[in-house]
Amino acid sequence: MALRYLSLNFLRTTVIIGLIVSAVVHILQLEVYGIHTSVIIVSGFGVIYAVLAILHGLRHPWAPILSVVFPSIGGILGILRFVFLRPNAGSIIDVVLDVIVIIPVSAVMWSRHTYTSSTSPIHH
Repeated sequence: MALRYLSLNFLRTTVIIGLIVSAVVHILQLEVYGIHTSVIIVSGFGVIYAVLAILHGLRHPWAPILSVVFPSIGGILGILRFVFLRPNAGSIIDVVLDVIVIIPVSAVMWSRHTYTSSTSPIHH
C-alpha cells in the first residue's frame, strides 16, 4: 500500500481535511433538507467528525481507531440512507470521503502506531 510511504504529517493533515470537509457536508444537510430524523442523525455524525478532526490535531492516541470506526458506521448508514430514504449528493460525497480518504489513511496511521503512548489502544 503506497500510503505507508507518506509522512505522518501528510497523513494526519489529509485525515483532518477529510474530516472537516465531511463534517461541513454532514451539518449543512440540516439547512438543505430541513429537520428530519435522518438529517439530524447525519448532522450528529458531522459533529463527531469535527471532534475527530480536533483529536487528530491534538494527536490523541485514540484518534486513528475512532476515525476508522465512526466513518465505517457512517459510510454504511450513508449508503442505506441513499438507497432507502433520500438519494442525494451529500450522501455520495460523505461515503466517498469515508471510503477513499478517511478510513484508509486512518487505518495506515493506526497500523503505524503513530500515536503510541500509555493510553494507546495498541500495545505490542
